[in-house]
Amino acid sequence: MHLGYNGDMGIGKKRQGHWARKRGAVLAFLVLACLAMAVGEDAFRIVVTTDIHYLASSLHDQGGAFQRFASGRDGKDLLHIKALLDSLDRELLAARPALLIVTGDLTSNGEKASHEAMAARFRALEKAGIQVLVLPGNHDINNPWARAFKGESQLVTDSVSPEDFLRIYRDFGPGEALSRDAASLSYIASPRRGLSILMLDSNLYRGNAERGAPATNGRLGPSTLDWIRREEAKARARGDVLFAALHHSLVDHSSVIARGFTLDNAAEVLALFKELGIGLALTGHVHIQDAVQDEASGLCDIATNALSVWPHQYGILTFGPDRVLRYRTRVLDVEAWARATGNTDPYLLGYAKESEAAFRQASALMGSAILGQDRAGSAEAGLASQTMATLNLRYFAGRQEENSRDILGSEGLALLEEAPSPFVAAYALSILRDNSLDDNRVDIMPRD
Repeated sequence: MHLGYNGDMGIGKKRQGHWARKRGAVLAFLVLACLAMAVGEDAFRIVVTTDIHYLASSLHDQGGAFQRFASGRDGKDLLHIKALLDSLDRELLAARPALLIVTGDLTSNGEKASHEAMAARFRALEKAGIQVLVLPGNHDINNPWARAFKGESQLVTDSVSPEDFLRIYRDFGPGEALSRDAASLSYIASPRRGLSILMLDSNLYRGNAERGAPATNGRLGPSTLDWIRREEAKARARGDVLFAALHHSLVDHSSVIARGFTLDNAAEVLALFKELGIGLALTGHVHIQDAVQDEASGLCDIATNALSVWPHQYGILTFGPDRVLRYRTRVLDVEAWARATGNTDPYLLGYAKESEAAFRQASALMGSAILGQDRAGSAEAGLASQTMATLNLRYFAGRQEENSRDILGSEGLALLEEAPSPFVAAYALSILRDNSLDDNRVDIMPRD
């Protein structure tokens, strides 16, 4: 028995928006009914996080080069990444989930020192009784961009090979796997009776040195697909619920940002998963919080928000005696960690507001020139950029449904729609077309 949507239980975007709108009321009612069901004390709890992008403290001195690198416009808060991880560790040790899954991009750019520091954190968690399963992301292996920062200089530092990654993280999945794929770093784990997880390495890192850059895109090769087929048959024979975790998306999470983020051979993989009855994939890479359902296969792809990016949240997946998987999100409470540890940094003590303001500013800059240079600095340009920022914040938090309250029909949206910048305008409108019912609360029923 594997996971999937049994009719009306699907939560996520359909490729046909009309279907989602027509059945939205029924779905909402069923979700509320499921939320009312008690999970039970014997539920197996899994924390899901992704895209940490950690840079080891030993690789920088807080100097000018690091400050410039960490102040990029991609939204990652590398300046406070250690505080984010310390906060996560604190919450994990307090909540004591059975399992932590990390779906790739553990490091900033694959630095060996960053990997070793992450492994030390995972070792401490496992010592406390929390099992850890790790996957690489496109930043993590054979990355020619691995850098250390000293003063005003960037210095080349060691990255890791696939063999190094396996050695460093052997105790966090690969070394205790039921089976490992010979063609990749994929493996299958069974963290408890009745549950198996396909941990799939979707990255294309073999040619990074020749390219001089890490490949963004990903795929699952023929040998890996054959291995999945064999392992699914074994899981079925055991009577296990089976789902997958990987770095890249299996279903597009955006109509304008898909190439390089959704698997190159996603259609092939979805067809296989439909045949095998695999109905859930936990993914990362896109940094947003978003749940989307592929209509043809019924698979739900849940992308968890990057831990390094506002609102800095993670997923909590519970597996109960009823064999339903319930996914919810939790925003990391950095302020509580700061108070508990006696930290006096005012930014960390007010992190929720400070981080949101920084992300809003970065998002507004993306739309600051959306009306063209001749209108830059005008009141209309300011309104357009702030509308863009509001859309982007809600997109990353998985709260797009709020846009119907104040964005639809607004003057700011009208300005975005008439903007000469094709990409930014298309990006903004794609957020409005997101038909997701609830990206932060998803229930997946067992499918016979």
